Amino acid sequence: MKKTDYSSVHTLIAMDNRAVRTGLRQVLNANGFGSFTEAVNEQSLQTAIEESSFELIIISSEINGFFVAPMVASIRNGRTHHHPFPIVIMMVGEGGQEYVHKVAECGADDIMLLPVAPGPTLDRVEGFALWRRPFVVTMSFIGPDRRPAVHRPGTEKIKLVDVPNPIRESAKKMLAEERQSEINMTKILLNFLRLERYSVQLRWFANAMRSMFQKNEIELAKLTSFAEHIRYIVEDFPFRVQRPSSGISKILTELLNSSDAIQHKGLVAERRDILSMLGNCIVLAKMIDALLDSASCTPGTDRDSGGIFGVREMETMVGVV
Repeated sequence: MKKTDYSSVHTLIAMDNRAVRTGLRQVLNANGFGSFTEAVNEQSLQTAIEESSFELIIISSEINGFFVAPMVASIRNGRTHHHPFPIVIMMVGEGGQEYVHKVAECGADDIMLLPVAPGPTLDRVEGFALWRRPFVVTMSFIGPDRRPAVHRPGTEKIKLVDVPNPIRESAKKMLAEERQSEINMTKILLNFLRLERYSVQLRWFANAMRSMFQKNEIELAKLTSFAEHIRYIVEDFPFRVQRPSSGISKILTELLNSSDAIQHKGLVAERRDILSMLGNCIVLAKMIDALLDSASCTPGTDRDSGGIFGVREMETMVGVV
């Protein structure tokens, strides 16, 4: 059987343990991987992500005390110069459930417990060359779907997205232009789905706050949590929509102001701040729906399939930033 050609795969190995780093590079090189970058601290890792593009990232969960999971999450969420779809294998030095859960939230393709021999890591890498898990998009997570295969009755069924597999594409010598087009279109679809999640979540926040008022039971912990999540939506919005309308920008500013007031003042916050946040959640949800509908109803698109492939208007509104 013909051996897979990995010579075009660019690999980032990021960890402070020189022996492990060297062992991984040697076993990958011996099996045809031809291009490597190594990062040994936060600065060199940040530089590598900003200046290069990788098909494979093998990274320790901590490098000289720096917890790297948020950086990986930023890649997955499209908040860095690097594209969101490298194969990421995260090495963790401890197996505590809480710690592993924190690491898993970054969206790595796989998590392996140190110490690990280079051979098993190579097996995982070659497995990803054949197949990777589809991605799931929630309000706060973009990454491989690891939920139970059986869908629980009564829960919402969230769409899964097949994302580019850069190791496989590199091995097959896919043209750079074709690879970039696939990355761009998938980023647009993920942005589309993230905005849909925001619309659903904003309505849920509004209904929950309305219920509090109707029952005259304002719970500080819940209200503060809502404000924190709404702030996340507001701050993430520019990464999903390139050119928000002046109306959307105004609502985002008002939501940020009211959520800040609630987070800092709690129940001492003006009643109008709470009501403003409630009302603007509904308004922004409607604006998001209108934005997505206007894009998905462009002639030549299919609403059920996401309605965005090849649509220039969608690239502008919910685009590749």
